[in-house]
Amino acid sequence: MPILEVLEALNVQAQTLRDGGNPEKALPLYMEIAEGLQGDNDTLNLNLGYTYGNIALCHLAMQNHEKALHFYEEALKILRRAHDERFPLLGLLYIRVGICHSALGDDEKGLEFFLKAEPIVEANYDSEHADVANVYQNLAGVLFKLNRFQEAGKYLKKLAAIQMKVFGAKDARTLSTQEAIRTAEEKAQQER
Repeated sequence: MPILEVLEALNVQAQTLRDGGNPEKALPLYMEIAEGLQGDNDTLNLNLGYTYGNIALCHLAMQNHEKALHFYEEALKILRRAHDERFPLLGLLYIRVGICHSALGDDEKGLEFFLKAEPIVEANYDSEHADVANVYQNLAGVLFKLNRFQEAGKYLKKLAAIQMKVFGAKDARTLSTQEAIRTAEEKAQQER
């Protein structure tokens, strides 16, 4: 069986474990895949970039933000060479890098990556897509932590608009976001 077919079979198994809530069991399989993808071949390198993203996702799920950040950065190095900046996966990786930086206490760096993700995600997904909502939620959260309440309110309003369409006005998520908007507006008013 050719090596790429073996690695693809491992990838399916690893993804099933990861998606089933077992990132700690998926991680060794992804590491094995990464070992098998070492080489000087564009196809191998591209697949290695995707695999590094999956390794990072496992570490993120296990709250190991430093290791997740390392593998996201490695994935970005490879995938930026293969794709232009509008490639959808880059937007998602930027969100996750931002999450890692923020979790490690560097909210300014997290904000930088969330802002990089925003135009990519908006350009590649419809306005009600979960990843669009995710970037708005992360932007609002980090801006709130940075006491930039007026800007946080702007993203909370965008998030609430998506939640209204998807979940309705009475949904707990929508109501919670609307409460956060009121809090952001009150805090922004107090700053003036």
